[in-house]
Amino acid sequence: MFFSWYNAFILILPTERLMSSSIRPFIAVLFLVCGTALFPDIKLHGLFSDNMVMQRDIAVAVYGIADEGEKVTVEINGQKVEAVTGAEGTWKVMLKPMKAGGPFTMTVKGNNTITLKNILIGDVWICTGQSNMQTSIKYYRTYENGIFTMFADIPGDYSNTMLRLFKVNTGAADVPRLNVVKDRAYNGWCEAAGAYIDDFSATGFFFGKRLAAESGVPIGLIMSTVGGTDAESWVSPDVLEAKPDYAPYLANYASAVSNYPAAYIRFTNEMAAWNEKRKAGVKDLPRPPTEPMGTNNLKRPSGLYHYMLAPLQGFAIRGAIWYQGENNAGRFSSYRAIMTDLIQSWRAQWGIPNFPFYYVQLAGYMSMNSNTEDPSWAYLREAQTETLALTNTGMALALDGGLEKNIHPPYKELVGNRLAALALANVYGKKIVPSGPMFRSFKVDGDKAIVTFSGIGGGLIASNVTLDSYELTSGKLSGFAVCGADKKFKWADAVIKGDSVICTSKEVSKPINIRYAWANFPLANLYNKEGFPAVPFRTDTYAPGEVLKVGGIAMGKPFVCSHPNSSQYAIGSYGGLTDGLLDDNARTIFSTDGSMTFPKNVTIDLKGSFTVDTIRVYNSAQGGTKNVSVQVSSDGASFTEVGKTEFKNYTMDVYELKGLSLKNVSQVRIVFENVHEISIWKKVNGFVLIRELEVQGIPGK
Repeated sequence: MFFSWYNAFILILPTERLMSSSIRPFIAVLFLVCGTALFPDIKLHGLFSDNMVMQRDIAVAVYGIADEGEKVTVEINGQKVEAVTGAEGTWKVMLKPMKAGGPFTMTVKGNNTITLKNILIGDVWICTGQSNMQTSIKYYRTYENGIFTMFADIPGDYSNTMLRLFKVNTGAADVPRLNVVKDRAYNGWCEAAGAYIDDFSATGFFFGKRLAAESGVPIGLIMSTVGGTDAESWVSPDVLEAKPDYAPYLANYASAVSNYPAAYIRFTNEMAAWNEKRKAGVKDLPRPPTEPMGTNNLKRPSGLYHYMLAPLQGFAIRGAIWYQGENNAGRFSSYRAIMTDLIQSWRAQWGIPNFPFYYVQLAGYMSMNSNTEDPSWAYLREAQTETLALTNTGMALALDGGLEKNIHPPYKELVGNRLAALALANVYGKKIVPSGPMFRSFKVDGDKAIVTFSGIGGGLIASNVTLDSYELTSGKLSGFAVCGADKKFKWADAVIKGDSVICTSKEVSKPINIRYAWANFPLANLYNKEGFPAVPFRTDTYAPGEVLKVGGIAMGKPFVCSHPNSSQYAIGSYGGLTDGLLDDNARTIFSTDGSMTFPKNVTIDLKGSFTVDTIRVYNSAQGGTKNVSVQVSSDGASFTEVGKTEFKNYTMDVYELKGLSLKNVSQVRIVFENVHEISIWKKVNGFVLIRELEVQGIPGK
């Protein structure tokens, strides 16, 4: 009885390094109270089971718990090793390095005997990250809109006895768990077949499938993933406490914990109201409220590390693959730091210096913008590229594996194969090109911006590629933009010459910088002949948002809205209309309230009299805004319409009125006549969102 209670809360890892000082006294007390007969039978750590893969070519630990002083003998593949259980009830033996092969049987003897069958010696890889690593083949095969038909024949065709799968149960903790909690559907290691494939990470499975086929080595995959998670949830507390980069993140968490009691009351009230509407059959019901962050939240700092990663770190592995970053896009400035620390800390905690760590760069996502942009996802991708400075890392691109309106695109075989190519080239010695062109150098020659690349493989090409609904034709490069001294990037005409790309633009006579694929959903098609896309890059060092910051006489001026967005919980910032920032996020945009009362308007006071020649209204791709008119006034009492437009939904289009020569303008009003039927959150509501209003003119009547 006592052992069952104890085992449910804290199981023993075979090393001291993960046992916190707060845990050791607790264990000591248990031994004092219970004497020496705490573990009458030997037990193996949860990562050891039938069908497992054990890491080849290095010394491997086998470990578990037993009665103090109990002798434990482990036999496998001609080896026989003994250990005596220590005072804390833990034992560990070290097996000499073994070559790939199997299947083998392992026998563990003490007061009882455990026999594990069908064990392979090969390579073990950790598959971890957030939802794009988590999403299963079953998710794509049964996706509700029916477009993901590519997996209709799974799981039957993909069974493979040389590929073994282990899935970690989802959970979080505040101290390192010492034993792994296995997913119930797997209950240990399983051969890749049937439902075990269907429920496994699609990205991870296709990675392992290719490795098993081309490496000649048995492959074991351990899936430890949770959707919608920050990188900070996957590192130990000492990592987060060591650098000022993470102080704002920890401060936000502390604030959320402080506000939790009131926030939880509000959440329960909102949830009750939402459920009432659901029961009443209300159509177009928005998403249910999200429970606020608290000390028991699954995604709290270090919570996933303690529960889903620390228990794995006594188990020998070859390396790790990672797909995450979406949740950190709003904090891109610290992403290189957190990824560098994550990788280095994992390597130290595993005790395997510089094990291979391969990751997926963010796929294309959100509405394609026909104008040049400067979004957070581009900067997050840049941070991912910069992480390649760490030894033995690699990055698989997914720019061509995304969808505008689905953050979980189905093209997981594409990214799985690209991750596998990195491993095949760098771990398994295959003579293949594993990745695409990367920026090497840049120079300006008159009106030409010239970029050279490494990683060109068989040569650079402009590929024929379909990106969601957009088809880019072979032979015509897309995705390059140049700027002059004004820092305003314009699309460039780009041609390939050897290992270089030469860019010119009729709008930029003297280019000083160049960018490639710098967008949320970039239309870009520079590849090498091996089929790998070029890595996004920029040659400038401008601060985020600097190139899109508009000037003019409306910047910083006050405004009044007929239907203001006064709710602190609503999407959209009421104050972002004249901040000069064109970023399309809740911090910088403007929105009205969500009522279906129209027309609505917002009036900007220019604080003086001006002659206006240009007005630009910048739409938001977050949705809703439809028919808009622009009016001006000299006295604030009567307004004259100077133009009107209809914005397409979910676009970052710009409505521009040029050559106006409007005299004696003191106020500019935008009138929102209506919204698209489906608005933000893909629901019916009256929120109107725009990024910015720009007014250009000179003082005087």
